Amino acid sequence: MIEVKDLEISYSGKSIINGLTFHVPEGYKATLKGRSGSGKSSVLMSLLGFVKPANGIIKINGYILNDSTIRKIRSITAWVPQELGFNLEYTHELLLLPFSFRLNKSSYPTQVEINNALTDFGLNPDILEKSLKELSGGEKQRISLCSALLQKKPLLFLDEPTSALDAKTKSIVTEIFLQNKNLTLLSASHDDMWAKYNDLVIDITKYH
Repeated sequence: MIEVKDLEISYSGKSIINGLTFHVPEGYKATLKGRSGSGKSSVLMSLLGFVKPANGIIKINGYILNDSTIRKIRSITAWVPQELGFNLEYTHELLLLPFSFRLNKSSYPTQVEINNALTDFGLNPDILEKSLKELSGGEKQRISLCSALLQKKPLLFLDEPTSALDAKTKSIVTEIFLQNKNLTLLSASHDDMWAKYNDLVIDITKYH
């Protein structure tokens, strides 16, 4: 599903990732491991086409990532960034933001699907009526993760998906994502518990 070969990422002429190579088969769960600032998020952004690599090949679902294939790749991909909120005001706006994009309008969830998903994540559906200012960091994170799952995409990219969660909630989220055999997942995380349940852990510090 994901193939990366000799990936190099540079900023202002300085290489932060060099020679990164890995393969994530369909249905596998993989995580990029490394200290804060090691380039984990940059790797995810390059796979999404937001950061152009200095060198290397990225292939997703059989397509080599380039200007002509990026739309196809994004159509099968859901992404949860580390920074949440997007200057939105209400919780329901955060949950439904991805469905405002043309690629996702056909998968707009029903209210029953939304309620069931929120409940699975340990959230009361009434939370959608609240402003984002009323939510904790962990609640915002779960809303965004819930939104990603509702998109019904076969491939997920998650950036630090458990960073704001307590131990109990982290266990719930880990089970939802890592036990789902229908998902191929690549995350960036320094959470040892999360990494423990992945099929593949990629230490990107080896590629500096």
